[in-house]
Amino acid sequence: MSWPEKFLVAILTLVLAGFLQRLLDPPPGSGKRPLDAVLAFLFLALFAGLALAWLGLPGRDASLRPWLILAGTAGGAAAFRAAGPRPLRAAGLGALAGLLFCAQGLAAGRWLAMAEAWARLGPGPAVFVRGLPLILAASYGLTAAALLHPDFKGLRCGVSLGVLAAWIAVTGAAEWRLRSAWDFGPAGLAQAAGLPAVPRVPELAVAVLRPGPDGPYRVELRRQAVGGLAAVPENLELVERYLRDRGCRTVFRTEGLSFLRGGWLLRWDAQRALEAAALRVPGRAAPDYRGALALIRAGPLDGARFAGLERLHEAAARDPAGFEDVNISQLQFEAFAAAFARFDDEARVRYWLKRIDNLWPINDKKVEIVPLENFREGRIAGVLRAGGRPASALRVGLFLETFSEVTKKTTVTLSSSRRADARGAFQFDRLGAGIYHLEIQAPPEFLRARVSGSPGLIHVSEDAPDIRLPPINWCPAFTYSRISRISASNQRSRL
Repeated sequence: MSWPEKFLVAILTLVLAGFLQRLLDPPPGSGKRPLDAVLAFLFLALFAGLALAWLGLPGRDASLRPWLILAGTAGGAAAFRAAGPRPLRAAGLGALAGLLFCAQGLAAGRWLAMAEAWARLGPGPAVFVRGLPLILAASYGLTAAALLHPDFKGLRCGVSLGVLAAWIAVTGAAEWRLRSAWDFGPAGLAQAAGLPAVPRVPELAVAVLRPGPDGPYRVELRRQAVGGLAAVPENLELVERYLRDRGCRTVFRTEGLSFLRGGWLLRWDAQRALEAAALRVPGRAAPDYRGALALIRAGPLDGARFAGLERLHEAAARDPAGFEDVNISQLQFEAFAAAFARFDDEARVRYWLKRIDNLWPINDKKVEIVPLENFREGRIAGVLRAGGRPASALRVGLFLETFSEVTKKTTVTLSSSRRADARGAFQFDRLGAGIYHLEIQAPPEFLRARVSGSPGLIHVSEDAPDIRLPPINWCPAFTYSRISRISASNQRSRL
């Protein structure tokens, strides 16, 4: 619970206690002392607060539930004992009220867990969940009135148990629907998708071969994890299969899609990352248009990438999902225009620029315009060595750098990646014009390595379409025999 919600619960608790105290207020001339009324009020405030505390403990600390039941029952007995004219009968009635109140609180607590599930799915019955303390307070008031007010004589048992039955029926039906239709119940995505337990999150050393404040390159350690889950190929494929088998009909679809999209990028698998970003299930999952379009724009400009761009274009034209926010829509429309400009498709560039013009708050917005391009024959080739020998086990990633004139920021996007062959050679084809740089993945043992021959920023254009890089030498701090064993091991584990 947030602090405003806790404050609301505290206010409602006092209001409820005052309402119940009014029911128990002795008539004038009955001989009851004011102190009795004060004690009844305090006991009822404590009792109602303990019952409302269920709202903060759904499935989080089950060990406290027996103590809450005991405290609620004892509080109800003490409160009724302090105000009732017949002590033993009042104490028994209070104990019954305490059990009923705690049972209602337990049912209400389940709605918080379900609210978290609805939040993952998108807009849900938020009004009901936000008003849950008020609904629970009203339920307590009706139960107390049924047990205490003379107008309910003869109906006390039926009304009080009916209120509890309503809570159980409505809560049970809602939870059954979530479990059967949306896979509600598992503790998280890992349990739902059946991911194996990983003793520790894997890490990789990455050499970024571009100039920076610390020199012509830098070597850093990167955790291969998204959302706390290890982004290893086995886990990514299990989550991919889980979402596919359920058709994204799961409360974990948002976490699953984020894991796939971020995980394949961490693995430098541009094609799988593009497929995950472009995944569309009508009514359940919208594509990550900006992520997918950035990968298309940066990657090899071949027929397969253009076909993927056309599919995104068709999906965006017939499904408004993902374009609810006007400012985000402008960025997505600009990304469409830039991607089609990369393929020299003037008609569709104009189509998306026109859609930007139709956005109502655009009058004061600057629009990112990129020129049409017809150059798609760029090539970058090089040789990677480790300790002076071919580094056939290391993966080389190519990244496109784009500068925005509107935001004055540079964005780095994965273009594609290759594993160096037996001779240590690698090559990237079908590139568009732009500024690129290389990065190299290696086991953590390579973290303290030195790199010679870093190419820095690589400019590809019509005037310089075929770039042949000088040899890049990765110089670890241990012998080449050790490198060979690590390389062979990582080949088997699909680094």
